[in-house]
Amino acid sequence: MTHGEKPSINGRSRPKHRKKGVHEMPNDGKKVTHRRKPPSRPRRKARPVPAVTFVYESPPAEIFSPHAFQTRVEYAGEIPMVYVTREVYSRMWHFVDIAEQEVGWLGTVEKTAYGNFLITEVFLLNQQVTAAETEISEDGIVELTEELLMRDNGLEAVNSLRFWGHSHVMMGTNASSQDDQQMVSFRENGSDWFVRGILNKRGRMEFTIYLFNVGVRIADVPWAILEPIDDSMRAAIEAEFDAKVVERQFGPQFNGPWDETGDGGDFDPAFLRMGAEGPLDVRYFEGEEEEDER
Repeated sequence: MTHGEKPSINGRSRPKHRKKGVHEMPNDGKKVTHRRKPPSRPRRKARPVPAVTFVYESPPAEIFSPHAFQTRVEYAGEIPMVYVTREVYSRMWHFVDIAEQEVGWLGTVEKTAYGNFLITEVFLLNQQVTAAETEISEDGIVELTEELLMRDNGLEAVNSLRFWGHSHVMMGTNASSQDDQQMVSFRENGSDWFVRGILNKRGRMEFTIYLFNVGVRIADVPWAILEPIDDSMRAAIEAEFDAKVVERQFGPQFNGPWDETGDGGDFDPAFLRMGAEGPLDVRYFEGEEEEDER
């Protein structure tokens, strides 16, 4: 082995220089490459983070400006109903069925205790009509007013003329511009509320309640026929009850064999005998025993 050489392995000398990371394995002569890990660095100690306080200052409020308005009116009370008597219902049906053109009428209305509206009478007016519109004439209203004032409660009836109904024949029950203009005239006459009805031959009847005093219009309110109780037949029905209805009477009863206080009914031990389910009162079996002996 000369100077500068390293001891040999299996008779072979190692070279002075070899590639980094390459080792010669003994005996088989195969070369295996090993990746050396980089030297680890010493961990640095975590430095404490100083506390920082952020102060948020809100920007000043913006100047108010109009937006895209979506105006609506919301009624906070109970939705009222319109009631009609059976006679009013029948008369209005005949008005619509007979008329081949638009026709109008007025009616008296009462406001009920629960805030609903009851149409009590309807009156056909003198009027000129067309196939497309009807307009209440001042002369027709004057004639109706004079007719109502002839009654005993004429002034009350005139003041209760708060309903205007008319037929649209075969057209829908949506209000026309002329219908809306007619309601404006009722408001200008000093009415604080009014009821409008639009009917047609297709069986539709639609009511709208105008609350002029608060500027609210309630469209397509529910309606029903009011059937009041006829008190005139009360006396005849009571007489029929007295003649045909009899209260059933039951015999004496008792609570038990030792109930001598009378709280459970008449009790007399002399009439007791023992039965399969306890003591029985023989007075209830006397008739049956006589039939058995026969």
